[in-house]
Amino acid sequence: MDLPGSSHAKVARLAGSPVEADLVITGASELLVCPMDGGGLGPVVDGAIAAKDGRIVWVGPSGRLADRVSLVEGATVVEAGGHVVMPGLVECHTHLIFAGDRSVEFQARIAGASYQEVALAGGGIASTVRATRAASDEELCAAALGRLDRLLAFGVTTVEAKSGYGLSVEQELRALGLYARLDVIHPMDLVPTLLGACSPRGVSGARSRLRRPGCYRDHPRRREARHRQLLRRLLRGRRVHRGAVPDHPRRGDPARPSA
Repeated sequence: MDLPGSSHAKVARLAGSPVEADLVITGASELLVCPMDGGGLGPVVDGAIAAKDGRIVWVGPSGRLADRVSLVEGATVVEAGGHVVMPGLVECHTHLIFAGDRSVEFQARIAGASYQEVALAGGGIASTVRATRAASDEELCAAALGRLDRLLAFGVTTVEAKSGYGLSVEQELRALGLYARLDVIHPMDLVPTLLGACSPRGVSGARSRLRRPGCYRDHPRRREARHRQLLRRLLRGRRVHRGAVPDHPRRGDPARPSA
């Protein structure tokens, strides 16, 4: 939701008349609001917040809510029960789409093996790439949804999500398409990032190859004209790959309330 700032809300506050709201959260032990320019606001003890059409129209002490806010018909009122109410956290670096398990590599690293030695033995990024390519779309989505649920439980509401474990044009586009699908079916906001050349082809070969820029897998520039428009649409979240994800209701479903 946006912070209060619409011309309607400003006029209503200045005139002292109540603002309309279709969502109210009240009874917060602390309502964490960043101070506005020129001072004011900041943390509010026993705070309340009101919103209309997804936009915050009023914040302040719960005791002043009735005088300042008028609920529209069918409005939702949430009692915070003395919990802290705060803006959602932003996780700015994640790799949601991947398969496989590399926990065994920690033992090797603790024993003194270098990352290059782990990679030469078939581990490292190459191991994740093989597992990710072999997994179905449904398997990758189901795993990513579980990760998103855990992030949401800790207060994260926006996630930057990188590709990078496909390392071919088709597989990287596949990951971006899955992110577009996840953004629709999960209440979390996803911001996809194309990380199409995060590892050189020589990751499982000689160390000297790691320093060769030309060995990156399927540089997208080779087919840039063909994929440019599709990439833009995927990054804007306007294309969703077809195919259902079992047992996960879409955004807005009562079984998965929106944040």
